[in-house]
Amino acid sequence: MNNPYSARNEVKIKQLRPQLQPKVLHIVQQLAALGYAPVVAEAKRTKAQQAEKVKKGYSKTMRSYHLIGMAADIVNHPHYWDGPASKKDYPFWADYGALVEKEGLTWGGRWRFWDPAHLQMDLTKVDYNKYLHEELQT
Repeated sequence: MNNPYSARNEVKIKQLRPQLQPKVLHIVQQLAALGYAPVVAEAKRTKAQQAEKVKKGYSKTMRSYHLIGMAADIVNHPHYWDGPASKKDYPFWADYGALVEKEGLTWGGRWRFWDPAHLQMDLTKVDYNKYLHEELQT
């Protein structure tokens, strides 16, 4: 399946930290091979963007891994988070979650605050703070 979002995905993936980029690219490629049209909907966010997500209830924290380029949200075109994708039994979520975990990443579909599009590369608190400090310097 030809993915009309390939160029967008490339831009979003390049926003991520170098150690996460190949893992996300591999997940996107595998989803496409399964017949999906994966869209990297979110990657790195500014503090203002994250504050807006918290305000709207889409996120629970201002310490998101999106702030440091260590998280991405991947959805399937044309549903994104809507319609059948709003349900836990949407087949894309199971396939996506399995691929995320196969890459050794954390999948938000396992969280109490269900966030099935989310993946992140977990860090120690020290490393997270180091990366956040770097981001604030740029």
